[in-house]
Amino acid sequence: MAALFREAEPHISDDPGSRANYRMLQEQLDRSVQYAAPSRSHMLKSDLKDAFAICTSCHQQDKQFVRSYGISRFRKMDEFLAGEYSYMTRDYQSAMTSYKNFLASGSKDNVRNQTALDHLLVITLEIHADPELARNTFEAVRSDLMDRHESTVEVEEWISAIAKLSYEPGDMQSPITRRDIVTMDWYLRQQWPLIQSTLTWNQQLVYWIAIRGQLNAMLNDGPSSRETPMVLYWLAASDRALHYRFYDSLSRRYLVQCIRDFSNHEYARECFKEYEMMMIVTFSGSRGVYLPPEARREIEELRRLVYGPTLER
Repeated sequence: MAALFREAEPHISDDPGSRANYRMLQEQLDRSVQYAAPSRSHMLKSDLKDAFAICTSCHQQDKQFVRSYGISRFRKMDEFLAGEYSYMTRDYQSAMTSYKNFLASGSKDNVRNQTALDHLLVITLEIHADPELARNTFEAVRSDLMDRHESTVEVEEWISAIAKLSYEPGDMQSPITRRDIVTMDWYLRQQWPLIQSTLTWNQQLVYWIAIRGQLNAMLNDGPSSRETPMVLYWLAASDRALHYRFYDSLSRRYLVQCIRDFSNHEYARECFKEYEMMMIVTFSGSRGVYLPPEARREIEELRRLVYGPTLER
C-alpha cells in the first residue's frame, strides 16, 4: 500500500490542501510499514485504521461516489454494521437507511444508538449541508426514541437548532452562511462566542458540525499557503469542541502539519498551543501529567520550529 501510494505522488495536485492530506496519509502508511512484523500487528492495525480515517475525512465532501452494488448485498448483516460499512464507503443514502432501521429496531445498545444518531447528523448537516434533510431525518426517528429519555432530549435540541438554520440560511450569524477562511476566522473569534452563549450544549454540537462542514470544503477546495494553516487550525479546534466524538479525529495530524509546513505563519503558534494542550490532556490522569519521552521530544522539536532556538514565547 505504501509503495503504491508513493507512485501516486506525481498525480497529486500542488495545492496546499491536497498536499497536506497526501503527506499525512503517506506518513501514516510509512509508520505502518515499520509495524508490519507479526509481533507488532496490534500497532499495525491501529495505524491502518488511522490511515483509513484520513481517507474518510478527505472524502467527506465527495457526493459523487456510489458503490456498484446496493445495500441489498448486506441483507444478512446487522443493520448497524451495514450502516457503518456504507458510511465508511461513502454510500451515504444506504447508510441513512440502515441507521434509521437500526434505531427503529428498539436497540438498547446506547453506544451504537449514539453512533447512529451522530453519523446521521454528520451525513445530513455536514456532508449534504442540508438543514431541511437533517430536520426531516430527526423528526422521523424521534418517535423511535420515546423510551430512551436522554436520546430524546438530545434529538429535540438538535431539531430546534437545525430549525434555526432552516429558517435563516442567509443570516450572517448562521454557521451555514458561505464564507472564505478569513471571514470564517473572524466569525469564530468575534461572533461565535456570543452566539454559543445562547445555545445549549446539544445545540452547540449542531452548529459545530455545520462549521466543520464548511472547513472541510475549504480544505478540499485547495486553499493557498496563506489560508491552509488557518483551515487546519480551525479543523483541529472544531474536533476539540466536539470532544472528538463525531469522527476518528485527525486533530493531531492537522496541527503537526500546520507547524511543520507553515512554521513562519502566524497561525503556526496557534497550532502549537493547541497541540501542546492536546498532548497534556491526553497524558493527564489522577496522578497528574506524565508525558512519555518521545512526546516531550516532539513537543520541544515543534516548539523550536515555531519559536526558534531561543524558545521565546
